[in-house]
Amino acid sequence: MKTLNNKKKYIHLLPVLVIMLFSSCIYEIDYDGDLPEDRFVVTALLEEGSPMSFTVFHSAVPGLYYDYEDDWDDDDGDSGPHWYNLNEYNSFADSSYISVFVNGELKEAAMQTDKAPVKFDYIPKHGDDMLVRIENTKYKTVEQRLKFDMTPLQIDSFNISYQIVSSDNCFVVYLEINDDGGNNYYMLDADFISPSSLMNPKILYESHPEVYFSNNNGMMYSVDDEDKINRFCVFTNEKFKGRKYTLKLAFKQDYYYNPDNSAEEHVFEVRKIDANAYNYLYSLGNYMDAWGMSMNPVTIQDAFTDAYGFISIKKSYKKAVDLSALISGNPFVLH
Repeated sequence: MKTLNNKKKYIHLLPVLVIMLFSSCIYEIDYDGDLPEDRFVVTALLEEGSPMSFTVFHSAVPGLYYDYEDDWDDDDGDSGPHWYNLNEYNSFADSSYISVFVNGELKEAAMQTDKAPVKFDYIPKHGDDMLVRIENTKYKTVEQRLKFDMTPLQIDSFNISYQIVSSDNCFVVYLEINDDGGNNYYMLDADFISPSSLMNPKILYESHPEVYFSNNNGMMYSVDDEDKINRFCVFTNEKFKGRKYTLKLAFKQDYYYNPDNSAEEHVFEVRKIDANAYNYLYSLGNYMDAWGMSMNPVTIQDAFTDAYGFISIKKSYKKAVDLSALISGNPFVLH
């Protein structure tokens, strides 16, 4: 867990993946005092009945960046801090050894090489008690225990249409979640909607207000609806526990975004995730999207003690989308 303030020294953490269309991002964390040691960075969502894969990164080592204070008087005409080109920096933690234990028995182990994901043959089953261990001589060992006992998603209605909303062509998603009353956390994803549109939809209807956009980043003033962001599309059932939650969202079509046209079909996915994944993504979104005068420091909640990120489980409900058929012809106007 890291508390973030407006301090002077920064460290880059790389990246968030297997979350939003396998995309990645780089973000900076402020530290008060000495810079932390280099650590593993891993984020993974595992699901029973689905293949497992991991990609292990590490955080930026000291020396990759300049000190914020010393950078204001550069001769290049720029003021403020600036960084080395991270494309030249090897963020993959190659030679990391990943072991998967199930019910106390070693099922499979493999080493990450050639900057490629490590794929496993073992398919998790319901009821598995799993331990994932990641080792590397350069970093502290990471262990995460997982219990594959998450209850299924209960979706009563799930429809996707192509409509004009406020003069914009949009993918309109209507969703009804029948919550089972537990402490549940949810996440949306789609492989045909651009990341920028996915994080900033227009709410057309919400049965329980301020669920999807519950995050105000600790700001002292409100944000207009069109500027609200749910960067990782996560929300909790705190306000509708044990009840039905209805949500209708309009995602603006981004004409510069080209999904994989070779795919036979595209997918919009509703996920149930665990608390570790939700806490990390929600708090990371708070930090990345905070602006203005913050009332409180922002804390990124990692699931690990000596690493960044999480390894968690999910349950998915997927809606197949024939994108060509969906957008063929002119969309109708939503009134």
